[in-house]
Amino acid sequence: MLPVEPKLGKMIILGVVFNCLDPVLTVVAGLSARDPFLMPFDKKDLAESAKAQFSARNFSDHLALVRAYDGWKDAERQQSGHEYCWRNFLSAQTLKAMDSLRKQFLYLLKDIGLVDSIQSCNAWSNNEHLVRAIVCGGLFPGICSVVNKEKSISLKTMEDGGVLLYSNSVNAQEPQIPYPWLVFNEKVKVNSVFLRDSTAVSDSVVLLFGGSISGKALVSFPCF
Repeated sequence: MLPVEPKLGKMIILGVVFNCLDPVLTVVAGLSARDPFLMPFDKKDLAESAKAQFSARNFSDHLALVRAYDGWKDAERQQSGHEYCWRNFLSAQTLKAMDSLRKQFLYLLKDIGLVDSIQSCNAWSNNEHLVRAIVCGGLFPGICSVVNKEKSISLKTMEDGGVLLYSNSVNAQEPQIPYPWLVFNEKVKVNSVFLRDSTAVSDSVVLLFGGSISGKALVSFPCF
């Protein structure tokens, strides 16, 4: 049994089925650990700029997380991991915890016979469109609609109505999001409801990996 929330376990299984396991393990490890992106109060603008580079205008905190982790692994191989973290406002401790979780997940997948090696499930790991879809499949029904207005973005969930993006999200910095939906892992209610993390997805991705879309609601259905 995978030691994660059921929805994150589902995401891992989808990563195996669709041969994009490596980035999915990173996403699940990141959502199971603390946020590796540091936002020091006195350098918040610099930290946000550093995180935005990992986003690459892909409108996804989860894909940004994958790029940050992959960059750290490359830097570690060159014995420059500490400098990489310092330059990009990343927590080395959290990235190491994510690395440990990834190894634990892979060990358990091997133990129950789902994979032989991570290489055997990575044929489509570089396909970010597919990884985005797998993230949707795992996080649904954590979803909100996106309506782009002239000078702002309106976000709504079925349960809460209007919601806002957490300031640390890469999507919070975007004036427009060219997708109709955001899937998210966690929301927090203070005075308003805030989404901590999000990935933008299309109608077709939601239909195939989440639920059916009608004029009034999203209806969940099993992926298998």
